[in-house]
Parts: sequence; structure tokens; C-alpha cells
Amino acid sequence: LCLILFLYFQRSNGTGKAEAQYLFFDAARVIYRVPASSGASGIGAMLYPLKNGRFRSVGVNLKYILLGLVAALIPTAIVLSDLSFDSKFTSLLDEIFSFGEDGRLFSYAISALIALPVSCYFFSMAIGIADKETIDREKEKLRESYDASKAKLRIIPSLSILTAALPLVFLYVVFFISQIEEYTSAFTGVLPEGFIYSDYARSGFFELCRVAALNAIVILVSSVCARRKNDRTSITVKLVAIILSLCSLVLIATALSKMLLYINAYGMTEKRVYVSLFMILMALGFILCIAAQFIPRIKMTWVSITLALLLLLIPAFSNTDGMIYSYNAQRYIDGTLDSFDYGTVWAHPDAALPALARIYESEQATPEDKKNIEGAAKIMKFNRLTEDKIYYFNLQRYNAKKALVEILDSAN
Repeated sequence: LCLILFLYFQRSNGTGKAEAQYLFFDAARVIYRVPASSGASGIGAMLYPLKNGRFRSVGVNLKYILLGLVAALIPTAIVLSDLSFDSKFTSLLDEIFSFGEDGRLFSYAISALIALPVSCYFFSMAIGIADKETIDREKEKLRESYDASKAKLRIIPSLSILTAALPLVFLYVVFFISQIEEYTSAFTGVLPEGFIYSDYARSGFFELCRVAALNAIVILVSSVCARRKNDRTSITVKLVAIILSLCSLVLIATALSKMLLYINAYGMTEKRVYVSLFMILMALGFILCIAAQFIPRIKMTWVSITLALLLLLIPAFSNTDGMIYSYNAQRYIDGTLDSFDYGTVWAHPDAALPALARIYESEQATPEDKKNIEGAAKIMKFNRLTEDKIYYFNLQRYNAKKALVEILDSAN
């Protein structure tokens, strides 16, 4: 919601165009210039109740209160040092002035000091972009200014871009040849000799993220800074973008196949699912980049934002944890998963209980499985699942309570 509002206000306070060619400039203007021009709004909003309205008398007397507190610092410090000999007195003071279990008063004070300017910044941004809409004449001036800025950036010859990209492509080709056996194993579902599944899945992932980010930066710089004829992107720049995107897709496909091999061996977890979704998002970004070279009308920025929002909202508003436990339970019942991890069910009892009930009622459940499930169900009976208040209700909790009753009834 915040992102949608940001884009809406950015458009109304910027060039007025939704095209991606002005998106970066409009965003920079909203993030930097608008809060700076309304910088005093946040401070004024905080001080307003003390200068006006029913709290005016408090504002008038606040300076006298502060002066009194400053004057009391030295006498208070002297008395405190003289009375600190008594352990009961000092322990009582520690309890009074402690925040949290560790008494982290200093850390809370630092957080408050950071929160004040940050909140002022966002308040000033909101006031700046909501108060006044840019008039058409100013929008036209902004577009002309941005077009001039983009023209100044287009200084790199296409041949230089191609020359700069060739060493990268050469390294990718050599790397692919050297890792051909590992890649073949990943795609065929066979673990290479000398690896364990977790290390194999993790190997090269963070390097992949850095390489993908580097390729994206190279593509972005080449498309923005390359010289153009008649405002058209040259074939050389398009070729560089396609080749680097293809190289990135090969790396992503390899990493994703490793992760699928890991999931096939040990089942799903939150991290494995979210990492897979992230790699899918990266792959869609590079596929979109390739498509944009053939279909210039594609608005990459807006499509990328939409895809990112979808891949964020789908797991956020779906029963992701429940699907993970359901998948692992079905794999265990089918015999394709050696064991079910009961140690993780405490993190998400609502999501796990329906899957535990399926295992408990299946013919594949061993006495050890039933013992683990019965113990977990008896403990979970006393947790928040027993709450009957209306604001505790949701579909996942409803299914979990049904599963809990089924397990306990079968156990008795």
C-alpha cells in the first residue's frame, strides 16, 4: 500500500508521466528534494501542541521545567553517590529505571534519538508530496530538465560497451565449461561425489547474487549511458544485455536446480522456499530484460515492481507454513522422505497441526511418530489455540483446533 501511494504521489508531484524513463528522476526528487523543502514540517508538528490549543500552558512552562531539571542534576548526583552504599537501595533503583530484562536504557535512548529525525523525514515527505500537486508548466520544465540530464549521460560509445562486456562473457564461458559436471549433476538430480546436500545447495548462491547484481548494473549502465542515434538503443547494447541476461539465467537455473535437489532430499523449510522464490524473481527480471530488447514498449520498471509485489504478497497472504508442513508430511507418508522434522513444529503450531494429524492417522506412522505427535498435541493444547475470543479466529487456527481434537481423541 505504501509503495502504491508513493508511486501515485510521485507521479502527481513529478513529471506527471508513468513511463519508466522518468521514474528514477521523479523518485529521487520525492526522496531528496521534497523532504528538504518541507524539512521543518515534522518539527513544527511535534511542537504545535505546545504552542497552540489546550497544551499551550504546558509549552509555556516547559522551559522552566527543563531549567529545574538541569539545576537538580548536581545535587541529585551527590545524593545518589552518598546513598549508593546500601545494596537494597541500589537494587530498587535498578528495578525502577530498568527497561526490559537487560535494563537497556541506553539502547532505548539511542533508538529514540534515531527515531526522531527519521520520523521527521517521512512526515516531511508525506506533507511535501500531498500538499501541493505540480502544475503542468512545472512538469514540462522537469521533463525537459530530465531529458537534458539523460542526454549528458549518454557519452559511452557502443564499441566500448561491447569491449567491456567481452571479458565478462569469456569468464562465464570458461566457468560454465569448468563446472559442466556439477551442472549436469544438478539438472539430473544426482549429488556430485564429495558433496553433502546442504553444502551443494549453498555453494555459489551468494556468489550468484553478486554476479547477477553486477550483470544487472552493467546492463543498466550500458542502456543508460550508451550513445544513441535518433534516440534508439543500438544493436550492440541490446546484444550485450541479451548475452549477460542469458549467462545470469544459466547461473540462476543451476542454483535453483541445486535447491530443488536439496528439497527433494530433506523437504521444504521457510528459508528454502523463500530463497527459491527470490531466485525465480531474479530469473523473471532477466527474462523481462531480454523481452524488452525485442519489445521496446515493455515498461520494465512497472512490470518488475508488479512481479516483486506478487512474489511478496503471495507467501505473505497464503498459508505458506501450512503448505510446507503439508508437503513434508505427504512426502513422509509416501515414503519419499526419510523423516519428519518434529523439532520445527513449535515455531508454527497452527500450521503444523493438520500435517501432524495426517501423519498420525496414516498407516506409515511408527510408534515413535505417534509418541512425538501426542506429546506435541498435549503441550499445544495449553497454548493460544485454546483461546475462543473472536479476534483470535482465522482459518488456519480453525483447522489446527480440529486437527488437535482429532489427535487427542485418537490418543485416548
